[in-house]
Amino acid sequence: MELNLLKKYPDWQQRIRQARKSAPLPVDYSAQVIEIFDQHGLLAGSIFGVPYQQVRTPHQLTDFVAWVFDGELVVVISNGQILLNRVGVQQLLMSLVGKNI
Repeated sequence: MELNLLKKYPDWQQRIRQARKSAPLPVDYSAQVIEIFDQHGLLAGSIFGVPYQQVRTPHQLTDFVAWVFDGELVVVISNGQILLNRVGVQQLLMSLVGKNI
């Protein structure tokens, strides 16, 4: 889980380091608020099942995607590598399906 992929984003590197110290989410965890960020800011999310998204220009390429559940950083992916995963794959997919994202 190499953080050098995010060397241009030291704040995100620090957030990942902190999140790695946190326990995995419980298997039955169901987020009420899901937010998806990249280096430009908020991309999309869902609040109590109501989805929303931000408009981006074609020039705003994404270097990483970070998922925040109820204010906690839980997943970060960059260049096809998972840098942080505090949820199981099945749990993540079920949560997203349930939130219409």
